[in-house]
Amino acid sequence: MVLPNNSLYCCSEMTIIYISLDCGTGLTVHLYILSELSVYLPFSGSSGQAQRHFITAFMEGYSNPTLQLYLVTYGEAATVTVTVSAPSFHQSVSVGRNSTALVSLDSQYMITGTQISSKVVSVTSDADISLIAFHTAASTADAMAVLPVEDLDTEYFIFTSGSGQPNQFAVANGIYPTVLVTVTVSGSITYNGVQYGHGSAFSFSLGYQQVIQLQSPTDITGTRVVATSPVAVFSGNKCFTGINTACDVLLEQMHPVRNWGTFFPVFPLATHTNDIIDVMAANPDTIVIVVTSQQSTQYHLQPGSHERLTLDSAALVHSSEPVMISYLFQDRKNGQYDPFVTSVPPDPNTRKYYKFVTQSFYYNFLLVVSQAASPSEFYLDHQPLSSFPLNHMEINGFRAWEASLGKIDGQHEIYHSSSPFTIYVYGLEYIVSYGYSMGQETTYPGPSITSPTEELEILTSPTEEPKRSTSPTEEPERSTSPTEEPERSTSPTEEPEILTNPTEEPERSTSPTEEPERSTSPTEEPERSTSPTEEPERSTSPTEEPESPQELHCFSGGAEFHLPLRLVSEAKLNVSDVHLQDPHCLGLQEGNTIIINIPFNRCGSNVHIKDGKTVYTNTIYGTVPGTSIHRIEVPVKCEMDMNETLGLSFHPKVTDVVSQSHYNVSMRFYQTDEFTDLVTTFPHEVDLHGSLHLQLKVESDDTNLQILVEQCKASPSLEEREKGYSIIQHGCPLDSTLQNHPVPDQRMKQYSFHVFKFNPFQEVYLFCNVIICDNQTAPNRCTQGCITRRYRRDVSNAKLGSAQLSQGPIVLKSGEIFISYPYFFHQFPPIRSKDLSPIIP
Repeated sequence: MVLPNNSLYCCSEMTIIYISLDCGTGLTVHLYILSELSVYLPFSGSSGQAQRHFITAFMEGYSNPTLQLYLVTYGEAATVTVTVSAPSFHQSVSVGRNSTALVSLDSQYMITGTQISSKVVSVTSDADISLIAFHTAASTADAMAVLPVEDLDTEYFIFTSGSGQPNQFAVANGIYPTVLVTVTVSGSITYNGVQYGHGSAFSFSLGYQQVIQLQSPTDITGTRVVATSPVAVFSGNKCFTGINTACDVLLEQMHPVRNWGTFFPVFPLATHTNDIIDVMAANPDTIVIVVTSQQSTQYHLQPGSHERLTLDSAALVHSSEPVMISYLFQDRKNGQYDPFVTSVPPDPNTRKYYKFVTQSFYYNFLLVVSQAASPSEFYLDHQPLSSFPLNHMEINGFRAWEASLGKIDGQHEIYHSSSPFTIYVYGLEYIVSYGYSMGQETTYPGPSITSPTEELEILTSPTEEPKRSTSPTEEPERSTSPTEEPERSTSPTEEPEILTNPTEEPERSTSPTEEPERSTSPTEEPERSTSPTEEPERSTSPTEEPESPQELHCFSGGAEFHLPLRLVSEAKLNVSDVHLQDPHCLGLQEGNTIIINIPFNRCGSNVHIKDGKTVYTNTIYGTVPGTSIHRIEVPVKCEMDMNETLGLSFHPKVTDVVSQSHYNVSMRFYQTDEFTDLVTTFPHEVDLHGSLHLQLKVESDDTNLQILVEQCKASPSLEEREKGYSIIQHGCPLDSTLQNHPVPDQRMKQYSFHVFKFNPFQEVYLFCNVIICDNQTAPNRCTQGCITRRYRRDVSNAKLGSAQLSQGPIVLKSGEIFISYPYFFHQFPPIRSKDLSPIIP
């Protein structure tokens, strides 16, 4: 039986009907259809993978706000845990299937000012859920659909409203032990007392469960955030001033660049004619075309640049490269008004089913955007959408239906049997409102209903239990026996899975690039096939949460090991029985995993040199209490290549801290040779007759590390960098004014030197190359120090890594840009001698 995709299949037999569908793409789907049910079976395979872990942040508001977290379940009951590290918060909630629970956090968990705190809000569940967050105060509110961790990534751009202050954004790390974040500023941001202007960059590290909030009185739209590991980013305004309004909170979670789109249907909410959309680019030479019923307009955008437009009617936005569109709800209609901000989901979208939440305090609305022909094809809370009061808009084949829901509380659901769509949910009241969108996320639970007239369940055999759907990027699970939980049908791009026959377990078909599965006996546990890049996971029972594999992650100051809880349970041990070489260093449970943090400088960690590498080792034990019996023993090892050349991305004007693979290295100027008064503004002004005071430091807890400044060079521009003036070369001072200050820590170097000036250039930069060594590898490059040309060939290459840093520009107080060095004209290469005019006091 060969049938097309995305079809509707119905039957009304009194028995179970088995159908095998050959979709013509190497995909065979096995279906079981129960009696007397009108069954809708879309074959898009577009539903995403599990939403079981979320991280969010309570950004600053006013008037004693509350963060309300709505936990929305689907076809399975869930146990959901909400935690905050400091102040400590821990609450577990049992939520029935197709239900909603509310967890509220008061203002002590709100982030205030510009600071790093441990106020990440972590939400974990043992079944698929959606998470809707409301930020609510006495006279202002906003809401957002929180992204699962699968939808987080490493590159973001910030949108802020601009009007009112402070504009703000937050970066949260709720997954990794340490993440290095670099912010390239649009507008102006003050961090650690240093004001960074447009185009400047600064970096910082976030530990596990740490979040930073950054604020600015200026519009910081276009600010770029890049992290070494996936993070969550939130943006908004503490006190936005809109049209005839004052001081309203705005809040939205930013989508990473990888989830942006190139085509957007955009419709005004609440029939507004004065709302704002902001189109943001991430790539060079991005062409954006905005089409309305009256005109077509083209814009040319560069990375971080954006176009802010008034939305007075429906529009289609096309772009040559992925863009982000933010929607600022700010028009005023009939007294029911308060600003909010949300994201515009791109098309194409694959989602055909949503659950969302409203609050009865508001007049609530739902806007549905789709290419479906009629609203009667949608079912909202088991009723045709056409049965609700509707407002209709249309542009070039895209339609929007805005449904009035009234003052209603709780969970709702909407679905279409075949057509994907996106939704906007918002509520209006006098001087207060909220709004959020759904549809841009790539991972989401599948439907728990399939009938338009009653609450139906995904079709399974009588002994089977329905299971969530998965996305094309999700790792499929193994086939199941007749008594196990079946898995859904998949799209041609997914790795197909098996639905089982009541009497036998059919094997799934595989694509040409897949590795076929071995056949199994009825009592044998079948093994799923994996793609070349896929990591196999063990099978799970219908009620069992999939466990994480054993994983080791090596970082700058230590490592982190993930140990499956199953191994501990099978050994009849408790979590408190798991420890490192030092029995006081214990593991912590997170879901079905035990996390063991392994510092390199304690807890029994050892370091040695092997095959040209520095190797840190420790052992994880599971010990029977009160005995010396180990039932678990896992040796762990982190190797660092001594010859590794570590990469660097830095902004040309200010690079304060950079990530060098295993290590962070900082380069900073100070006002005096006491090295207590950090330079906090750039360009840095100094007197012509003064000195510069420079500190370079490797940021690590490992006291065995040491650094050598291999080279420092001054250059009048980024382009002339190779032809600049060498201050230090091969660890040797070339400038007679250079002072090497004694320091108590071998991880640090401090220098002072006099000034000189370049002509006719208007900017000067300082570049330094730093080598990182371990003193247990002595002799090494660091211990050898200055190496002359004669002996350079014999130098040992034992080093942990090298880093290249920059700082500048430096400005003469008279207004000229300079770094001054008198008397050393002869040390410049002849090719550049014409560009240097020595200044002699």
